[in-house]
Amino acid sequence: MLYHHEDLRLKVPQNSLGKAYETTGAHPWFQQYNPEISLSTEFQRYKLSSENTLDNLHHEAGYDALMTGILYARIESALRSHYGNAFETYHNKLYISSVTAFDLSAPNLEPTFENVVRIFNFPTKTKTWHIKNLFGQYLEPQSKGKQINVQWIGENSAWVFMCTESEINNVLKKARKTNGICK
Repeated sequence: MLYHHEDLRLKVPQNSLGKAYETTGAHPWFQQYNPEISLSTEFQRYKLSSENTLDNLHHEAGYDALMTGILYARIESALRSHYGNAFETYHNKLYISSVTAFDLSAPNLEPTFENVVRIFNFPTKTKTWHIKNLFGQYLEPQSKGKQINVQWIGENSAWVFMCTESEINNVLKKARKTNGICK
């Protein structure tokens, strides 16, 4: 959800759980809408400090679940307070990545892969940033800065996700003209 909302993407540029949790706890825009969060006195495993942060228990399942819940409450509170009912757009959506979301209220939950391309047979020394730079150079100017995700399949094979089918098609069309990605 952080990536799909322009204001949130600008305020929380790193959307890993830890970074997003830290940013929403410290950013003034979120602090003005920060919901009151408390834990039951019967629940002793995690403690909230006065700054509304958690003990340092990174990557423990319960801790990550609690962080996710608090992060969601912060985002929902800020969006509802600032945008009113615009937050309803995000109800019943399951965001798998920054470019893939399922509408849980839709009758057909089959994923579509119009915004994805598989690349393969590239040198095994290739890194994620190589692929992002390669695809990024073919983006239209208005698409610059949008995220390109790379999901590795093997050491010389990967899925490349972009925001829309038209973006991936434009990149591939330009790349074919210059023999940049496809031959």
